[in-house]
Amino acid sequence: MAGATEVQQTLQRIAARKGVLGVIITTFEGAPIMSTFDDERTALYASKVAPLVQTSRAALQDLDAQASQRDRCCCCDLNDLTFLRLWSKKHEIIIAPDRDFLLVTVQDPSSNTAGNA
Repeated sequence: MAGATEVQQTLQRIAARKGVLGVIITTFEGAPIMSTFDDERTALYASKVAPLVQTSRAALQDLDAQASQRDRCCCCDLNDLTFLRLWSKKHEIIIAPDRDFLLVTVQDPSSNTAGNA
């Protein structure tokens, strides 16, 4: 497992890319672990992103369950949320959920690199 210093260096490297405004790692429940944002902005994004991921993940599982019942298939692998991307005029939020953690990247959508990941 990577050490805290290595993870922090990786976050800084991602944050230094053109168009990236900040990067956050949270627990799956939304508790911030590391961030390149200030505490206030970190808490804001973390509190909004975690419930969004949980709701999206649950929706996918519900859709899979309905499809399995409709198709009379009980052996199908269920989908899981692997990536979530949101665009607004001000920000592009990219979320990569893991079993225990969320990696959140906030970008400026007007930059040349936003939307090309």
